[in-house]
Amino acid sequence: MIDIKDRTKSLHLTVALLSLLLFIPFLGNVHLFDWDEINFAEAAREMIVTGDWLRVHIDYAPFWEKPPLFIWLQAIAMSVFGVNEFAARLPNALIGVATLQILLFLGRKIYSLQFGLWWVLAYVGSFLPHFYFKSGIIDPLFNLSIFLAVYFLFKALKKESTIDIVYAGIATGIAVLTKGPVGFLLPSMVGMIMLLWQRNISMFVVKSIIMYLCVSLLVSLLWFGVEYSINGSWFIEEFIRYQLRLLTTGDAGHSQPFYYHFVVVLIGCFPASIYAIFGFRRAWKYDTHSFSQWMIVLFFTVMILFSIVQTKIVHYSSLAYYPVTYLAAFVITQFLEKRSQKTSPFIALYSLLNIVWIGLFTALWYIGTHIDFIISITKRDFEKANLSAPVVWSGYEVIVPCILVLGFIASILFMRRAKYVYSIISGFVAVIAAITIFLPLVAPKVEGYTQRSILEFYQQTSGEDCYVQPIFYKTYSHLFYGNRKYSQSPASKNMTSGEFEEWLKLGAIDKPAYFIAKLQDKHHLDDIENAQFYGSYYGFLVYKRTVQTMSKR
Repeated sequence: MIDIKDRTKSLHLTVALLSLLLFIPFLGNVHLFDWDEINFAEAAREMIVTGDWLRVHIDYAPFWEKPPLFIWLQAIAMSVFGVNEFAARLPNALIGVATLQILLFLGRKIYSLQFGLWWVLAYVGSFLPHFYFKSGIIDPLFNLSIFLAVYFLFKALKKESTIDIVYAGIATGIAVLTKGPVGFLLPSMVGMIMLLWQRNISMFVVKSIIMYLCVSLLVSLLWFGVEYSINGSWFIEEFIRYQLRLLTTGDAGHSQPFYYHFVVVLIGCFPASIYAIFGFRRAWKYDTHSFSQWMIVLFFTVMILFSIVQTKIVHYSSLAYYPVTYLAAFVITQFLEKRSQKTSPFIALYSLLNIVWIGLFTALWYIGTHIDFIISITKRDFEKANLSAPVVWSGYEVIVPCILVLGFIASILFMRRAKYVYSIISGFVAVIAAITIFLPLVAPKVEGYTQRSILEFYQQTSGEDCYVQPIFYKTYSHLFYGNRKYSQSPASKNMTSGEFEEWLKLGAIDKPAYFIAKLQDKHHLDDIENAQFYGSYYGFLVYKRTVQTMSKR
């Protein structure tokens, strides 16, 4: 007879090994993507170059948009594995391993071991939740910290546990050190909403609020306090202004309609999102003061808050993946226990979203294998030039949508035969397999069209003593892949970025300068004094200005 503890340990070990196999391979298979991946990786690279691990820098100027915690993790990885894509993405892969362990542990603590396993499968078997663990963005660490803060607040208030309040404060402080004040705002809002809803105001609650605030502040001050004591208030003031700007204005072309994040989560968190839709009402009524209510409140807090915020980016709502996958596990567990729910509405929605994803991957395959036709119907010159890049498609890329088709068919057939466990597993496993194959087989080809040629140009300049300046478009790629040195930055000249660009265009430069612009912005390159055409990189133009060039103005 197998001891239940031994079984639990073996399951945790199995999940850990499988998650390592899913998240670690092919991390460095494609270049980092602008903006966020390269932004954070460049900050980590400059942290190593400058030796300044206290303050975040971009182009050797203080960068106040994010605290340094996640960047510290990337810098540590780069110190071990080198400055490359693998090291930049490794922290999230390891956070993914930890996340699945935590979901399994909490799932069996809250309900049952089966619930924990379904929660793990729902998370790793949904598109964006899985994919983010193979990225170099900041959100997986931030989201895990917020989720843990909410869990410990729930546990503390339910059991009147002081130690859990401390844990909640620590998790919140880590979230603040990862992404800023929103790391305190989100769990605090969820906690206050639940206190008001449950009308649970007692002396313990009052003391807990004070303790939670103090612990959160203390952990946050491990960096904010040291930064203030050494460098004064300027950095923190700029950081706060930036956070307020994100809340009140659309940033960097990321203004979207109010319903944007609901669509993103519905499609991006598939298949878990389809299960979750049927779980909100049932989970809320399942048990008064249950964790389900906290998860539902967390979901709507995230979705409404970031729908109100003017700047809308896909990963802003990624914290919702926790309650969505939780509700999916809840619905699956309840369904398998009672088998009384109607499956027709589920099948309809499940089929619709499957068709969307199958269509997306099929479209990618079709575009790649019929590129001449796509170029002929493309109107914009920049996109035409992108698609002209020498990317070779073998045709085997169609395997990805085929896997989803087979998973969909298997899931429906098993459901028709009342083999519900096999049906559910088939859908999630198909997504896991599709993502696993997509990254090495298709992602490099997509990247080949969008950015590879210009990134390779930046890499070629990394060994040359020169200036590299993008014109009229925002990017961090020339910094990271050009291995930008301090002597090549505006900071070395005591100039702002705008002054530095004007000096490169018109001034008596001391080393060659390369200027890069998108095809439609060629006129900005033509305005540079005596700059000569250097090369074309599938949508990007490069001009060069030499040291001998002197301004006539």
